[in-house]
Amino acid sequence: GYFKDYFYKWDNGEYNDSIIVSPTAYQEYKVFLKDICTNSSDSALVKVNVRDPLELSTSSDTIICKGGTAQLRASALGGNANSYTYTWDNGLGIGANKSVSPQSTTLYRVIISDACTPISDTAFVKVYVKDALSVKIKTNDTIICYNKSSQLTTNASGGDTVNYTYTWNNGFGFGSTLNAVLNTTTLIKVTLTDACSSVPASDSILVTVRPQLI
Repeated sequence: GYFKDYFYKWDNGEYNDSIIVSPTAYQEYKVFLKDICTNSSDSALVKVNVRDPLELSTSSDTIICKGGTAQLRASALGGNANSYTYTWDNGLGIGANKSVSPQSTTLYRVIISDACTPISDTAFVKVYVKDALSVKIKTNDTIICYNKSSQLTTNASGGDTVNYTYTWNNGFGFGSTLNAVLNTTTLIKVTLTDACSSVPASDSILVTVRPQLI
């Protein structure tokens, strides 16, 4: 035929040698070619495959102790997997997996893009941070007689309460309470740990022992 008189007609009703389409699913487009010279026409078929929309997921919300570390993980489906970019907020930058150690409960947002899909996807993961460990010694026996006992109890909070360990100094052992028999003024200290918090808590009290009667 005579190319200057080419006449294009697409099955979607458009007339041009090229058209712009935005299908949301697989679509076939047929174009017909004619000219005023050739009695016959020709046609061609263009197939447009549409990738699935981006779908982003993250690891579950998690709980850590003060000073602990949480692992954030993101994964995606759809779009162009070879060009996935995971962008986190809170200064974490780019990457599918991140390690964080927030000092307080923090919500993290991640966005997936692929340089192909016009609409990105967003997901969130929350890291809950337990309160810091705290322990206080309570007693009414801060002054005792020689070779008598001081009854000490503790009030603890924060961290992983199920795994509290109370360690007393001076070889007094373990436990949330202490019955200390003393024959000299003594500084008694308790340290609280929980196999979770990075920083233990402690408290101390001075128990004064009166001199022995002679």
